[in-house]
Amino acid sequence: MAKIVIEIKDKSRGFEVGCRVIPDDGDSEIVSKVADKVGKGLAGHVLAKVNEAVQKVKRQFKESNNVH
Repeated sequence: MAKIVIEIKDKSRGFEVGCRVIPDDGDSEIVSKVADKVGKGLAGHVLAKVNEAVQKVKRQFKESNNVH
């Protein structure tokens, strides 16, 4: 069973999202190829979700700082 690891790293202008595939020794070639394709496809979706979460947190932070 191949594992897909999602990595989120801080960058100077945002975040870097990557997906890494860790194959098992007993995996067939087709399982490895499918896991690789799924991992590459997930990176874009995860980046979009991370950006949505950051925007939501920024909005909440701005609202809580406007105390007069």
